[in-house]
Amino acid sequence: MLAWIVALAAAWSAAADATRPFGDDFPELDSWAVGEWWARHRAFPDPDAKPGQRLPFRLDVPRDEVVAFALYTVDVKPAGGPAVLKLTAQLFPLKPNEPRVVQLELERAGRWEEVATAEVLVPGWDAHFRIEGWDPSRAVPYRVRHGEEAMFEGLVRADPADDDAITV
Repeated sequence: MLAWIVALAAAWSAAADATRPFGDDFPELDSWAVGEWWARHRAFPDPDAKPGQRLPFRLDVPRDEVVAFALYTVDVKPAGGPAVLKLTAQLFPLKPNEPRVVQLELERAGRWEEVATAEVLVPGWDAHFRIEGWDPSRAVPYRVRHGEEAMFEGLVRADPADDDAITV
């Protein structure tokens, strides 16, 4: 299984440099973040765009901001089985010389502790974490790091199952 995951990640990483990562049948799919995207997207609007057309967002963000956001869910097993934290980090496109790995850190006893690393998948520029044996009864601060400076911080909230009301 691990060999299959490594092979798939290598294929996706190679697709990051391709100008058509999904083949000739889908030439426009994810075309903004392939090849030398940083050279094409420095200008705003995009120099390759039709007259008056603008990019909906900037791709070439400062490199300490490449971790855009993270989403999580906690899968609580019935009958009190161990819970599982599933967290996905979304990054802006990375440049060829940048690492293709992110770290998940949790704050425990006032200190940040690295608990997992994940490869950044391409196309998509996302990374996935799965932490078995999660304690859903307490809130835990987390952060996803890329390199030394880029990070996204959040809070995995405690399971509100015992609360009388849940406010959304």
